[in-house]
Amino acid sequence: MNHPLSLAALVAAVLAAAAVTSHGHNLDTRATGISIAPDFVQTMTSRAASSQPPVQVNDTFWIVMKTTPGPGTSTGVGGYQTFYVPPGMQVVDVAYIQPTSSDPRGFVAVPMKGQSQSAGA
Repeated sequence: MNHPLSLAALVAAVLAAAAVTSHGHNLDTRATGISIAPDFVQTMTSRAASSQPPVQVNDTFWIVMKTTPGPGTSTGVGGYQTFYVPPGMQVVDVAYIQPTSSDPRGFVAVPMKGQSQSAGA
C-alpha cells in the first residue's frame, strides 16, 4: 500500500463513504403571519374615516411577522426570514416580541434567547 494511487483510492473511498452517511437539515423558516401593530391599525382606521391617507409621511409603526420552522427541522435552528422593505420606508428598530395585552401595540420586546439548540441534538 505504498503506491500513491492506492492511497488516493483509499482517501476517495473514505470520502465517498462519509458523503453517503452525512446528514443535513433544511434551515428554512416560513412567514406564517404578517400584520401591522394594532395601535397603528386604529390610527389608520381613524384617518380613513376622516378621508385622510391611512399612512402618512413620518409615520412610525411596527410590522409584526410571525415565523415558524420550515421542513427539515423542528426547531428552525440557524433559520432566517427575509423581509423586503418597500421603497421610501426606513427600518428604525427591530425586536423579538412577546404578545401581551398590557401594551397598546399588543406586544413587548424580549431579549434574544441566545444560540439555538441544534436540531440534531
